[in-house]
Amino acid sequence: MPKFKDIKIIRKIQVGFFVIAAVSTVIAINSFIQMNNAKRDKESLFTEFLQPQYKIHELYTRFQTIQFTLVKFSISGFEDQFPDLIKKIGSEKAAVDSVFKYLSAKEFDQNVKDNISDVQKTWINYKTVVIDAILSAGLMKDFEMASVVTTTSAEEISAQMERKFTIVEYYLQNRGTTLSGNITYQLSSGKSLIIIGALVGALVFILAIFLIAPTITKPIGEFKLAMEYFSKGNFNIDLIADSKDEFGEMKSMLIQFRDAQKEKIKAAEKISNGIFEKGRTIGRGRYIIRG
Repeated sequence: MPKFKDIKIIRKIQVGFFVIAAVSTVIAINSFIQMNNAKRDKESLFTEFLQPQYKIHELYTRFQTIQFTLVKFSISGFEDQFPDLIKKIGSEKAAVDSVFKYLSAKEFDQNVKDNISDVQKTWINYKTVVIDAILSAGLMKDFEMASVVTTTSAEEISAQMERKFTIVEYYLQNRGTTLSGNITYQLSSGKSLIIIGALVGALVFILAIFLIAPTITKPIGEFKLAMEYFSKGNFNIDLIADSKDEFGEMKSMLIQFRDAQKEKIKAAEKISNGIFEKGRTIGRGRYIIRG
């Protein structure tokens, strides 16, 4: 494996940017996943907790409305309102049936499903027996019978439904707490990852500055110094090609240039001192310097 200083400058820069891009990509992907998870849990919080809880409250409200309306069938003063009251009870019964249909279709815990099923059976018995009995007694003007049924059977069934739905609400409350905790965790994890990613990105950037920058600035400084010496005719400067990157290659060429210039200087000095021999003739003649 090549040493860091032997890696090409372009590769060092590419690796630095690649690492920063990779960290940014990981952060972006994870943030996207966390956002999707949070969105999913938010939707689950609505569909698995808020909406069912609202439906149960709606069921309670409609059941109480039915009970309150049925009480009027035990009072003689409401006889002229019976037709409208019967329509109202029919509408409320249909609404309650719709709520039970919704709750039965939900993917609850089996224990919760069993409780909902028990309540639904109780409701079916209530609407087909108790409600019909109260309506019949009221229409026959047997207000005492209507009053007895209203204050006994209705209250008993209401208590049964309330006990069963307490279990359902407890389950929904726990489910809501779990989903809310999941959302909080997803958001917290997303924030933590962003912070970690920012720190890693900053660390990579700092390392890039301290590792890559010197491999660029130091050779440039050496080249500047060498050129300054060369411009003054001084070629006695030590240059070492200690890397295999672009700057190392340039140093090698600079060393070759320095050595060539030093050879020329030596040759010129020998010629000026009359130290030369005539070599073999090429064309009209040529002298070869002897060391």
